[in-house]
Amino acid sequence: MPVHKFSLLLIVASVFLALSSCKKDTPKLLSSDPTMTVDETAGISWNDIVTSGEFIVGTISGPDTYFDYNGQASGKQYMLLSNFARNHGLRIRVEIMHSLHELCTQLQDNTIDLAMFPISVDTISHYDLLTAGNANDTCAWAVRPNNKDLKKELDTWYANLTKDTFSQIEKAATAITRPRVTRKVRSPYLSREKGIISIYDQQFKKAAQSIGWDWRLIASQCYQESGFDPNAVSSAGARGLMQIMPMTAKHLGLSRIEDPNENIAAAARYLAEINQNFSQIRDAQERVRFVLASYNGGIGHIRDAQALAKKNGQNPNTWAGIRPYILGLQESRFYLDPVVRNGYMIGSQTVDYVESILIRFQQYGGHVSVSKSVESYTPSPVPPKNSRYRKETHILKPVLPSSSSADN
Repeated sequence: MPVHKFSLLLIVASVFLALSSCKKDTPKLLSSDPTMTVDETAGISWNDIVTSGEFIVGTISGPDTYFDYNGQASGKQYMLLSNFARNHGLRIRVEIMHSLHELCTQLQDNTIDLAMFPISVDTISHYDLLTAGNANDTCAWAVRPNNKDLKKELDTWYANLTKDTFSQIEKAATAITRPRVTRKVRSPYLSREKGIISIYDQQFKKAAQSIGWDWRLIASQCYQESGFDPNAVSSAGARGLMQIMPMTAKHLGLSRIEDPNENIAAAARYLAEINQNFSQIRDAQERVRFVLASYNGGIGHIRDAQALAKKNGQNPNTWAGIRPYILGLQESRFYLDPVVRNGYMIGSQTVDYVESILIRFQQYGGHVSVSKSVESYTPSPVPPKNSRYRKETHILKPVLPSSSSADN
């Protein structure tokens, strides 16, 4: 090859490499405006958040911050932030952290937009962050120092919150996290002699066929949920005979949520869906407990209890193995464990729910074996008169076909 041609090839190659290098160094666009370039190290701005419509929030799960309750995001601080998000037309995506260090470093690294947790002012300063929103002299939420616009929006919103708004949020949060008064474990019949449990027995039988359960088990669950009252509404927003949450109703394609036929049929579809998630549990009687627990507390939380059981040398596929950890997910030493992905849950409600249903099912003549923990189990009593929960406790009285069969 002639020398001049070789030199020409070298020049062309050098130009190509230079152009490629320039292309790699060009900052990525973070704005919807194609003429604007933003330094990636600056992070997502308030304008970017509004443009995307998604507000990414990091927190440490707990009863006061954030937790999942029957598919519904709950927690007083989450509910408070939801007020801010609604005002700006934003949807919230929550990322759960397991430590304060992880929360602060994820904020520094632009992974999240806000640390929604009461962080001490000294800690916020240590991580070179800014206080924002829900703040007082000792602790606050936090944002990155280069996101002063978000800080300004949060501070202005928080300063203008009314007492009525605070009161409504507090009431809604308390309604979910306070202990519930549990129905007595009895088995009311419409006609004991004829074996008729309720006016919905035919619907229960049809639903049971679709999932391979004894229809009396679904009847027991329905009584636990609503006392056979198709108009029952829980403090968390669950509705109808089988107390289906709005988001679950949407997922199941249930439009007439208070219609008895549709409500029971949708619940059966949901039970079948949950059952598939625990197909690895070969013992059908054990699987029933997992399905009921998930119906009440959410599949994710039951998976967390399984992970804790496995970590601690217990059988994750038995009720005896996971029961202590469902209860344990009310304690920070468990719900902050690294193997836990869904954080805090009201575990005592879920255990009470499962075991009350099984006791009632046996009283209806069902044949699911009951473990020793259930045989010796006594449901939560009514709080004493001096209990701080007493005034705030409301029991939805069941509407039964016969007044003589009511047990409230």
